[in-house]
Amino acid sequence: MGLGASWPEKALFGALHLLRNHVTPYRADWYALTLWLNNGLLIATLLFCLLIGLLVAFLAKGNELVATMTLSLLLILRMAVLLPFAKFVTPYSHPFVLPILLYMFDSPVMLILVGWIVRDIRLARYRKRSYA
Repeated sequence: MGLGASWPEKALFGALHLLRNHVTPYRADWYALTLWLNNGLLIATLLFCLLIGLLVAFLAKGNELVATMTLSLLLILRMAVLLPFAKFVTPYSHPFVLPILLYMFDSPVMLILVGWIVRDIRLARYRKRSYA
């Protein structure tokens, strides 16, 4: 996940430049543009975490939740170690700390949810075969 963390951003900006014929659009309303770009990056990051979680869950047959929870725990530990060194945590940035923390912890939550969904799908298939 660390190697591919910038892929969603590159894909989003690549799509924007492709649609605009490699011309950066005039930013008449800067706040609306940053709102849409931030939301697009959040959605792209969550989809990337979904794909990574699916890959990990499918490879860990029978231990889907353990594998995805371990990966999530590693991400949370990495963020917990790096958080005190972050430059955005200043005495004047208290209103912005909570949204940034929520943005940082959405990827581990997505990984755990994907592991849970894959486990439930596999259990449903197993139960269906055992009753048949």
